[in-house]
Amino acid sequence: MNLHFIYNTLNGIQSVLMLKGEEKTNQYVGIFSRMLRKKLDMSSSDNMTLSEEIDYIQGYIALQNIRLERPINFSVTFENKLNPDTCLIAPMLLQPIVENAIIHGLVHQKEEGLIELKVKHSEDSLVLHVEDNGMGRKAASRLQKTNALRKNVHKSHATKILKERIDILNYIYKTKSVF
Repeated sequence: MNLHFIYNTLNGIQSVLMLKGEEKTNQYVGIFSRMLRKKLDMSSSDNMTLSEEIDYIQGYIALQNIRLERPINFSVTFENKLNPDTCLIAPMLLQPIVENAIIHGLVHQKEEGLIELKVKHSEDSLVLHVEDNGMGRKAASRLQKTNALRKNVHKSHATKILKERIDILNYIYKTKSVF
């Protein structure tokens, strides 16, 4: 669990407390504490099952659904009879992507959010495709520039951190993962 995620979650706690009250804040903190426990349990391992990563993402989306006005739905599709309980991946690869989809796209729209994870295994590679119904990168970039002019600047670090992490994993394990 990186500091970027913790920072955003603490901001979320503050937001929920101010806007939704004590009961919703207790729910939020309960989910976050379970996520911290899971991460602590996984911290001694270099990998986790895809099922565990999906469970972690579902916890993260549950946090966001408490905080946000419109719900975010999450669906997972497995192709090629893939078993997510036996498929191992590096921890926290998908969560930053889902977080970015929510923060930079889904938060700003009027309708319910949708995030779809499509998982495909072919020969010696695993393809994880995350798609959302948010505003898109170009529109989010324009909105960010507009907010920067208003001094409401949020500089995202998640993509850079994820790319650096993948580079490190590629070096250590002699793989060719891409983002």
